Amino acid sequence: MKKSIIFLTALLLTLSLLVAGCGKQGGNTTESGSGSGENTEKQTEKQTEKTEPSGTAKETEAGSPADTTGSVVTEEPTGEDFPPFDKSQPWDGVSACIEWYVNGDFDVMKLSDAYDLYGLTYLVEGAATKTMTCYDPNYMVIYDTNGDGDLTDEAGYSDQRVIFGSNFENTEIRLTNDIDLNSKPFTPIGTTVSFRGDFDGQGHTIKNLLVTPESGLNKAKGRLYYYGLFASVAYGAQIKDFTLENVVYEVNNLPTENVEINRKVFIGGVAAYLHETGGGTISGVKVKGLTVRLGGDMSGVVLVEMGGIVGHCGPTTLVQTNNVVTDFAVEDTHTGIDVHTDANNFCGNTDREDCFVDCSVTMKTS
Repeated sequence: MKKSIIFLTALLLTLSLLVAGCGKQGGNTTESGSGSGENTEKQTEKQTEKTEPSGTAKETEAGSPADTTGSVVTEEPTGEDFPPFDKSQPWDGVSACIEWYVNGDFDVMKLSDAYDLYGLTYLVEGAATKTMTCYDPNYMVIYDTNGDGDLTDEAGYSDQRVIFGSNFENTEIRLTNDIDLNSKPFTPIGTTVSFRGDFDGQGHTIKNLLVTPESGLNKAKGRLYYYGLFASVAYGAQIKDFTLENVVYEVNNLPTENVEINRKVFIGGVAAYLHETGGGTISGVKVKGLTVRLGGDMSGVVLVEMGGIVGHCGPTTLVQTNNVVTDFAVEDTHTGIDVHTDANNFCGNTDREDCFVDCSVTMKTS
């Protein structure tokens, strides 16, 4: 009997120890599980840190903010969402900068690159509607988000600013660097509203200028095509002291229907049209390598005027001095209308040769 009691006591003690050991082991399992959960959370946090964009949204294309992971940006961007605009990249053919206008000295404004020069184009165009929209309050960069080449139709960003356009009358604009337009279609300065300022190139070079029918069209009237760095120049504007290099004007595939709307084409190495009302002066400008490609059926056009310096000179145009054009090539396969130019290839209308003093145009020889 005594032995039985001892045996039961030992059995109970063993069971107690086993239960206690299982409880401790279970506690360790729970703690280990908790620790594993904490590690998982930390790993998740680290993964989240890696996958979420560090900082604000970045640009993959002009005006297309996207984060570094490619996930959808659901909130509208503000001015702080755009990094500093990298103007060291070649001009893309659509982006324009107007910081020099907003923050600069209005009496003397300075352009340093292709983005600034295209900003001048859109500011003069903005003078037609009196306002234009600037989306980036930090860097004053205008983005063409839909790729149609028209910055004035953009909308939807918060923190947008309204900027008044200008024809730059009584304002001097200076180039501070050479500029490469990267052979992208360029809208000439003053296609809708005539440029009236003073443009001083300070001896710099603008190269790889390309104008196409789409970029040179006066979109307000829909019937005037301008080919030149400048489109329409008026009211005593002065354009001076720079070199244009490798200039190409593509005058082809123009509309042939509705001749009655009086389509006209003005082609000038420097400026397309010096206006009837004091068209201004061009002096000390060199054009090295000017190619005009006339092609296709031009039966829908009623007038084409072309010159190595100016397309059309108005009756009150002032004297143009010391302008030199070399390697002027005309690749002509067009049909439908004659092209007007003077005997010296200075200008498109033949009654204004007296406007050009100490000027020369040399045609390219094959």
